[in-house]
Amino acid sequence: MCDGKAGRILCSSPIEAEALAILAACQVAADDHVPSTILSDSKVLVDDVQSDPSLWPWRCFAPLNSITKILRCSSWIRLSFAGRQNNKKSRLGCTQL
Repeated sequence: MCDGKAGRILCSSPIEAEALAILAACQVAADDHVPSTILSDSKVLVDDVQSDPSLWPWRCFAPLNSITKILRCSSWIRLSFAGRQNNKKSRLGCTQL
């Protein structure tokens, strides 16, 4: 299954926008209780989830904190890095909702 979402968000940087997008995907996967792999083309954020919170970008602290809590409590959800080229290829097989 492939799913997507589009909308407007208020944020102060592209990395914050990506963090909020990852958080939204985590929330949907957690609510649906469906095994999910969330792909992001932000290696920085994917790595940050596994790192010490004191190293997180301050603009992303709140969403990263929520993402890590969801991932800790939801063993059926994975966050994985997909380079932009792989991310683009994966979108070809998806229908935007």
